[in-house]
Amino acid sequence: MQQMSIFFSTTKLINDTVGYIGTFKPQYPTDSVNGNPEDGRHAFVYACSTCHGALGQGVELFNTPGLRTIGNQYLFDQIKKFQNLQRGANGKDRLGRIMQEVSHILEDDQMIWDVIAYMQPLPVFDDNIQEVTDVE
Repeated sequence: MQQMSIFFSTTKLINDTVGYIGTFKPQYPTDSVNGNPEDGRHAFVYACSTCHGALGQGVELFNTPGLRTIGNQYLFDQIKKFQNLQRGANGKDRLGRIMQEVSHILEDDQMIWDVIAYMQPLPVFDDNIQEVTDVE
């Protein structure tokens, strides 16, 4: 990234680039996963919803991200990293330490995929939206 910074030598170039990137339409995970959504619902409610919201929208108070905007494989990999203590190990990362503990509720890889399968049809929220306003 440092090498790329030489191309952004003026504030105008930076602002123009940021403005251009802001026009991109977000893309959300739609790939199918090999999981059981009904089993995933129980695990999601127990392990995830308290911090990430009932619909996985994220909770500003806890500084937790919405989960539906995260790619399925990436989400799986990050949960595994919390379980393997590769994430959240910094003593100053209080929320990461909580995630390490909670991630162990998902007992095996299949349970993680079940949770991800459950989340597939949940509505997608912009990162700035912290509450559900219209759910059918």
